[in-house]
Amino acid sequence: MYGTLIASTTVGAGGSSSIDFTSIPQTYTDLFVILSARFSSQGNSRLNLNSSGSGFSSRSVYSFATNAPLSYTDTVGLGRSTSDSGDQTNNFGANQLHLPNYRSGVSKPFSADAFAANYNGGYIVLTGGVWANNAAITSLSLLPPTSTTFLQNTTAYLYGVLVGTGGATVTSA
Repeated sequence: MYGTLIASTTVGAGGSSSIDFTSIPQTYTDLFVILSARFSSQGNSRLNLNSSGSGFSSRSVYSFATNAPLSYTDTVGLGRSTSDSGDQTNNFGANQLHLPNYRSGVSKPFSADAFAANYNGGYIVLTGGVWANNAAITSLSLLPPTSTTFLQNTTAYLYGVLVGTGGATVTSA
């Protein structure tokens, strides 16, 4: 269980240039996003927090099924994390994003992982980073690569996680 479902969305016909979660309640300790997505073309995913796409610093490690792992740094939040129109038909990438302590008054760490299958067998991306902003996160936007859209039937779920004593996850009503 990922916690308490706050909101969910499914992209309709024609695609979408973003997936937005606004008015995020400040009653949890962590946020968790599950994304099943497909882009109209290749590129790196982007993340906006509180309508800002700046202040990110991240490091990603990735590997294609037939290659040794590689890594890169980025300033857009997330790395390449989903299938695109050049991959197998109707193949969607599996993505997870964790934002611990999203209400804190310090910079916000985050982690993300993703997997997508393609004609070469697939790839995996693991990302860790920080958003250098002291504001509590009240909105979150997932963005496809520049000049790209999320394709129809992409789905996203935003969960609130409440960590109790001893680190146990607590679900709330």
